[in-house]
Amino acid sequence: MEITAFLFVSLNIRIDAFVLGDIHGTSHIGGIAGVSQAAAIRDTYVGGTVDGKRLTGGLVGYMMGHHGSLNIVKNAHNGDSVHGSALPDIGGHQK
Repeated sequence: MEITAFLFVSLNIRIDAFVLGDIHGTSHIGGIAGVSQAAAIRDTYVGGTVDGKRLTGGLVGYMMGHHGSLNIVKNAHNGDSVHGSALPDIGGHQK
């Protein structure tokens, strides 16, 4: 299964997920979310290749916060591989 999608997670949403399949895109690509703001990603597993050009991460492509917000990643794993072509943005970005 291949998934091509952009997911923006925000406002204290908690994600518990099990994702299998390859994810492809250009920018803001992640196994769970392309962009995350003030989210708790817990008890999550991604079992597929994540492939993007920039802002690409195994779980989240771009994790951003603002004063008073909290981003949490706990017990979350990518069991496959992450590929990208625009260094240093591979592995995701946190602001």
